[in-house]
Amino acid sequence: MPNPRNNIQRHYPRAARIELVRWREVEGLSLGSLASRTAERWPSLPRIHATTWKAWQESPEYQMLRSLVLGEQAERERLSDLFRAAGGTDALEDISDAAAYALAAKAVQMASGTDDAREIGSLMRTVREAKSLATQEVRERYEAKLRSLETEHAAAIAQRDAEIERLRTQLTASPDPSGLRPETLDELERRIGLL
Repeated sequence: MPNPRNNIQRHYPRAARIELVRWREVEGLSLGSLASRTAERWPSLPRIHATTWKAWQESPEYQMLRSLVLGEQAERERLSDLFRAAGGTDALEDISDAAAYALAAKAVQMASGTDDAREIGSLMRTVREAKSLATQEVRERYEAKLRSLETEHAAAIAQRDAEIERLRTQLTASPDPSGLRPETLDELERRIGLL
C-alpha cells in the first residue's frame, strides 16, 4: 500500500517508475537532476520532492525495481559484449535494434531456465516496454541534436548579419568607396536591402 506522502507510487505509471530507478541507479543522477528530468518528461505528474523520494526509495517496491533494473543492466552489458563481438555497433541506432536487443536478452534468460509458456506474455511486455523506452531515447537524442542545430543556425545567422552590417557600414562610410559608378552602388544597396 503506498505511503500517503508517496506521489511516485500513487501517480507514476510502472514504466515511469522503472525509468526513475534506472536514472538513479544506472545513470547515477542526483536527486535534483532526477527531479528536473522528471518534471520535463512528465509535466502533468506531481513533482518529486526529497521526502517523497526517500519514502519511495525505502519501500519494497523500489527495492524490487532496483533489483530488476540492475539485473537488466548487467544482462545488457553482457549481451552488449556479444552484440559488439558479432559485429554490431557500440550504440543501438534505431528502434528495431533496441527491440531486437531486448528480445534477445529475454530469450537468453528464457533459454537458460524455464519451459513455462507464461513467460511468452512476459517476453511480449518486455519487448513493448523496450520499444517504448527506445522510442523515447531516440526522440530525446534527436531533440538534443535539433537544439544543437538550432544553436549553430542562430550563430551562423548572427555571423551573416554582422557581415551584412559591416558591408553596409563600408558602403555608406564613403560616397564612392571603390570608384564604382553611382548606378553600381545603387544596385549593390538594393541587393543588400538598403534601399
